Amino acid sequence: SITGKIKVSVSDLQGNNIRIHAGQHTNLYGDIHLTGLPDIDRTFINFKSNDFRTTYNDAITFIPSLKDIHQPHIDRIQNLHFVGNFQGTIRNFTTSGTIETNIGSMVTNVSMRFPERRPTIYSGTILTNDFELGEFMGDSSLGKVSFRGGIEGSGLTINTVNAGLDGNIREFNFKGYSYSNIFVKGQLTKKRFNGTIISKDSNLLATLNGLIDLSG
Repeated sequence: SITGKIKVSVSDLQGNNIRIHAGQHTNLYGDIHLTGLPDIDRTFINFKSNDFRTTYNDAITFIPSLKDIHQPHIDRIQNLHFVGNFQGTIRNFTTSGTIETNIGSMVTNVSMRFPERRPTIYSGTILTNDFELGEFMGDSSLGKVSFRGGIEGSGLTINTVNAGLDGNIREFNFKGYSYSNIFVKGQLTKKRFNGTIISKDSNLLATLNGLIDLSG
């Protein structure tokens, strides 16, 4: 069901103050401009969300190609609530706003690309609160993370990641222990970190300027 003010052709759809209910649990309220339909994978989307809620099962019904994205594990996001802006295509976009999911929440201003058969590419700023990083990356040694800062790189698994980090980790769970109050600035490549780490955790009082190699 759709209500709102719509100007529409198949290839160029514009809508203001749109309210849409679709699938089993999808609700949208906001302004949207779609260019390039009916090919949803190539459609350019300009979307201002006042309130958008969906589930993974609904999403893959509307956009079947999402089932082909296995890195990161977006299938772990069973429920999603988004308020903000989205601009781009399904596989190459910029988004800013607040995302709440069943595995945690984040405030983002990031650009992301999902190339076929290559690692995800990303850049921007992120604020996460109790985000289940291990669930999202498929790594059982990782738990929740609360992070504020900038990130730029590619890859979202321990064997593909190559990312620059600059920010503060309020909490980071690794192998059952939650570290806190850690400042990081440097490059993370697979299992190597080169840069600066300042930890004020009660069990890890340390300042490092150099290389940590956990690949062995």
